[in-house]
Amino acid sequence: MFVVYNKETTKIVGSRVHESWKSIGAAKGHLKRMAKMGYNVGEYAIADYSLFLNNIEKTVVRTNLMTGKQFEESANTPYFCSPANESYWSM
Repeated sequence: MFVVYNKETTKIVGSRVHESWKSIGAAKGHLKRMAKMGYNVGEYAIADYSLFLNNIEKTVVRTNLMTGKQFEESANTPYFCSPANESYWSM
């Protein structure tokens, strides 16, 4: 599996259907489509998913909404899965 991500923020950039692709060719195709839509593809890179998780992905420091304590989580954690957001606590 391969992912396309922003080099600076390490946020995964996917389409409406895919967040990862089975081959590097498919991921490169996604980058080409992004270029046609006007994105600066120099800001993005492709990596194997396991390499991305282990070596590239950044963590961010956030504050737990209920306790006020700070914690680290992946930059790609969806907002509704993060204790730093109200939607996490209202489910």
